[in-house]
Amino acid sequence: MSTANVPPEGELLPALERLRDRRPDLHLEYPIAERWLARGEVEAARAICEEGLRSKPDYYQLHLTLGKIAEAEARMDDAIAAYRAVVAACPANLYAARRLMELAPIEPTAVSSRRSAPGHDPFVNPTMAQLYASQGHTGKAIAIYRTLLRRNPGDPALVARLAALEQEGS
Repeated sequence: MSTANVPPEGELLPALERLRDRRPDLHLEYPIAERWLARGEVEAARAICEEGLRSKPDYYQLHLTLGKIAEAEARMDDAIAAYRAVVAACPANLYAARRLMELAPIEPTAVSSRRSAPGHDPFVNPTMAQLYASQGHTGKAIAIYRTLLRRNPGDPALVARLAALEQEGS
């Protein structure tokens, strides 16, 4: 990949902003907001996110940046809400899933009440099961895979992963 057309780091943010002004269809709000945030310009990052979400409310990456901002400002309820929006829109976003696990651990009573309403828990998905397994929470991963198999009986990928985890645990 040639870097001949890529501006130097110090000029990248202004170049992205100029491009966004010319081509709003490119959805450049997220990289711009993240660069403002990396520079410590929280208000500029927040403004870009809020502006982007007014026209594109499903732009989940902007919720991710807002979650980081809220967390840095110790507004944990806002951070949790932002990360939940990310995971609901993109369950494969491991950053948001990890932050949620740390900020809002699932309590046993919450898990048991969710079991009565299958399909309504955004945390019951293969990505969450893989995340639990990678962190050594094999029992939680197995429980998620079993729930997923009840919803999708015979799914070969789920059957294989569950069997591997059960074998690991024994």
